[in-house]
Amino acid sequence: MNKSQSEILIPALRQYKHNNGDDGFVIAYDESTTDQIVIGLQNTIIAHKASVNNAALAVIMGIGISEKHGKELLKSIHKGLAPNVKISY
Repeated sequence: MNKSQSEILIPALRQYKHNNGDDGFVIAYDESTTDQIVIGLQNTIIAHKASVNNAALAVIMGIGISEKHGKELLKSIHKGLAPNVKISY
């Protein structure tokens, strides 16, 4: 289940009282909690890309191409050096 941006950031929401004497409140995101959430999402993306790349490499090696050449092939695709070939994450 995919969460929306607002759902992902709910743990970082904080409520602060105005410091000018008003009775109102300000809602903001806590920086350190937001940073932790972003780092967690970045790590999830990195792990997903590694999983996709490893699955592609396994198929490439399954048809007899060496691991070294398979990795070179995937790097070339990633760099856009193989026309009309793309890996979707």
